[in-house]
Amino acid sequence: MTIRGLTILITRQREQSEELVWAIEQKGGRALVVPMIQIMPPESWDECDKALSQLATYDGIILTSTNAVDGFISRALTKGIGRSDVGRCVWYAVGKKTGERIEQSGGRVEFIPDDFSGAALAEELKRRSPVGKRFLLPRGDQGREEVKQNLEQAGAHVDAPIVYRNVAPSDVDRERLLDALTSGGIDVVTFASPSAARNFAAVVPTHMMPKTGGRPKVVALGSTTAEAIKDLGYQVDTVATEASVGGLLAAIEKATEQ
Repeated sequence: MTIRGLTILITRQREQSEELVWAIEQKGGRALVVPMIQIMPPESWDECDKALSQLATYDGIILTSTNAVDGFISRALTKGIGRSDVGRCVWYAVGKKTGERIEQSGGRVEFIPDDFSGAALAEELKRRSPVGKRFLLPRGDQGREEVKQNLEQAGAHVDAPIVYRNVAPSDVDRERLLDALTSGGIDVVTFASPSAARNFAAVVPTHMMPKTGGRPKVVALGSTTAEAIKDLGYQVDTVATEASVGGLLAAIEKATEQ
């Protein structure tokens, strides 16, 4: 089955959805972008600034999302750290998009796990004998602790400053989401992060999901997001195994076949 004539709900930020919107429309589908997250600066930059002042002392910098890259690199530039300094750091990324964003900023990514999850990255770093090493993990305020905890248990020191906050969707987006779902006009819902799924659930609890004509199919980007969706009480129909537009599109098409 193709997605021609189907409406796909995208819950990530608009500026991060342009390629997926284009790909869906090329396939004859309709993309409806209703962001379930708003990205804001942290309440304080003190922890991040302290880490930036000793950037050369870290054995590696770990970034698990493009939002973390944007927040951290933007602050680094503000504090006078240039591309040459970025280029001297050892970078680790979860997902190809995150890796690409790092490299666009002048960094060279040492490793990206095939299973784009923090747990997979932590396991790889543990295999590289992290005892006594120092890592920097710039993250969002709702980021999971698995990477930090796993590395610290393996004997590493991890600083994890907050470089962005994930806040609830705007009232306008909340209303747009409810209108779209209650009208039964959504065929597939996509989630690219656990936080988007949590914010979605706060607006649309499981008992409010449409029942007439079948519920919307649910597509998750990565195993971590899929686990979060299931914990919230929703069924996951497919999981994108590649952090790319192509991977998400393939997962959406697979979901519509079920």
